Amino acid sequence: MSLVSKFIVNNLIDATHPTFNSLRCSNRKQKREPCTICKDICPAGVFQQKRGEPPVWSRCTGCNLCISACPSRCLTPSGDTLEKYLEGYDQSGVVRLGCRKEEEFCKIKEACVGAIPWEFIAYLALQMKVDIYVRGCVDCPNQAGLAILQDNLVHVLNFLGESVFNSQVTVIQSDEDIPVRQEQSVSRGELLSMMKKGMTRAALKLVPTLEEEDFDGLLYRRLLANHVQKIREELAAAGKKTSFGVELPRFTANCYACGICERICPQDAISFTEEQDGKRGIRITPWKCTGCGICSIVCREGGIQGTDYIKVPHLQTLLLTRVPSTSCESCGKPLNPKNGKTLCALCETKRKKKR
Repeated sequence: MSLVSKFIVNNLIDATHPTFNSLRCSNRKQKREPCTICKDICPAGVFQQKRGEPPVWSRCTGCNLCISACPSRCLTPSGDTLEKYLEGYDQSGVVRLGCRKEEEFCKIKEACVGAIPWEFIAYLALQMKVDIYVRGCVDCPNQAGLAILQDNLVHVLNFLGESVFNSQVTVIQSDEDIPVRQEQSVSRGELLSMMKKGMTRAALKLVPTLEEEDFDGLLYRRLLANHVQKIREELAAAGKKTSFGVELPRFTANCYACGICERICPQDAISFTEEQDGKRGIRITPWKCTGCGICSIVCREGGIQGTDYIKVPHLQTLLLTRVPSTSCESCGKPLNPKNGKTLCALCETKRKKKR
């Protein structure tokens, strides 16, 4: 039994529709700016229920737009989707993505090509040529899906860099854009053998070092991080380096490591460390950070203002920056050094009451 099939049997994900993890939803973490992206993008009204009520999966058509659009990645792809992606590789070293109108050309198809997460496209592009068929997008009434597709392509471009993107990814907007590649002439028996081997290799590539508990909304990001780590190790052995562009929080001079962003992050992507020079280090795990922006919303001091694309050598935990910070002399809570106080508001109130 494959890892994906075993996972489905164990009822950890559903076979036919996405699985919603409310604990990672941005609305569970903060209420200042409610997120309605899944509700707005869903064509079937799965997420039209009242706040706090579960999705109505009986309405789900399996378009997967919610998975690609969710900023906090709290939606896990269905078992059918994972199996479909496993089977979508071409033995010639090319993978073709598109909407269902491209049945003749594409092995990985969605109702809208925008439903294919950018992390998965980037993961594929680091291993093989990727053809993305968008010929039907111009006249398509699903403008929301088109907007997601455009955002996804921007993410992939920034992540890979222009040179790698241009060499690995082909966006096919018309018949003239379809690449002419040398096709090998093989017998039916050889073709079946190649397909079987190709499927086995694809399955092994798609689930490297993953365990059952890793099948969640961050699945594609885990795959991408694992492959980036492999590339980094191979380049390091050859004395070379590379970098990848990821969207991370933009910390400002107002940050003093109060820790609210660390506590509120849906993916536990942010952490703080004590430094010897009286500063605190801000550490971030890029493969966990989805760029959802919750940290910027909840920051009370303007210490985080949106996100920026930053070049990083890998997607594992790294030191992003250091910020000046002092501690409450009573409880150790971080304090803003600009205020010149030695006690936090709570400890100061307790001291006054004792007097």
